[in-house]
Amino acid sequence: SLHVHGGFLHPYRTFRRPDVLVVSNIRTPVSSNSRHTDMRAIAPPSCLFRKPSAGGFRLSTIDSTMDLPHTPKVGSAGELLWLRIHLLNSYVYGFQAMMEVRDTQALIGTHTFSLELGFSENELAARIGAVTAAAPPLRAVVAAPVDYLSSRAGFRRNVLVFHFWLASEVPPGRDAALVIRGREGLRGSGIACWAGEASAISVQLPADVTCRAGVDFLGAPFLQLQPGLTAISAGAYSIKVQASNPVIESAIDVTWTIGTFFNVSDPLDVVQIDAPAAAVGFPLRTTMYSAALAWEAMGDHHEGRPGRASTIFVFWRLALDYVSQPDVPELLVRAPHGFSMPDDCLASVNIS
Repeated sequence: SLHVHGGFLHPYRTFRRPDVLVVSNIRTPVSSNSRHTDMRAIAPPSCLFRKPSAGGFRLSTIDSTMDLPHTPKVGSAGELLWLRIHLLNSYVYGFQAMMEVRDTQALIGTHTFSLELGFSENELAARIGAVTAAAPPLRAVVAAPVDYLSSRAGFRRNVLVFHFWLASEVPPGRDAALVIRGREGLRGSGIACWAGEASAISVQLPADVTCRAGVDFLGAPFLQLQPGLTAISAGAYSIKVQASNPVIESAIDVTWTIGTFFNVSDPLDVVQIDAPAAAVGFPLRTTMYSAALAWEAMGDHHEGRPGRASTIFVFWRLALDYVSQPDVPELLVRAPHGFSMPDDCLASVNIS
């Protein structure tokens, strides 16, 4: 099987340096000594090979028993191309190349490395074969859109859930921290130091983690989690926090930045551990003219004990006329934090 080594791949925009990628154990099932063949190495999406003439390229690895015949050309989409070469199935080949990760947000495909032999042949029988291998992981935070309780502008008791994956741990010492920071459009909002796991599958935060929350010099909120004696581990997290929404509605999704850093107390000396990620938020909406629960109409239908099903009566009045849009829900009702609704809730909804 193909082996791909390289430790972490570092997004170039953040770390400003290329990575060394070592590809070993290249074996061909049949020898191409009777005719020429072509070989193509394809980098993962958003990754580009540097030209071999720029340095750092080798025609073999420590496991190779034979050098590749010559240096490759660089294709247009993160490819290395060996044209008209002879490979023997009695030898093991490999190479070392320099690679740049151009943009972590452009990842739309599988994070794998591919190698194809005979890729330019028109006849399928002349195409020797292809193989894929997992590429080294990105040293970057990966974030999903932010979940929320309410998108109403000015709502003061919101609950936000941040879903993200850390490539590296945040170690104790070195003034290291995990930082969640609001971007433009979140001025006037706030966030509280009430951070906990929102999912059973989330990695657990250390018991001795310390929290600091506030607003930056632009008025946008931030949450900073620093490890005590135990590191904040790498892995997948779902963290919920209490927050307040800005008072002015916005037609665009406000976003958050999630990153990990050393020296967070000194803005002039801060060092990124993983490349940060942008977590897409939600548009802030105008407050309805009125909306409430009809308590008198509920009567005996309301069951207030925990764990029991209950029927609620809701009424509302819109402040503005609503125009239906494709792929946009007509109505979204969110229960308070801790409540749940059946998956097929429409079966039990009556409109009057």
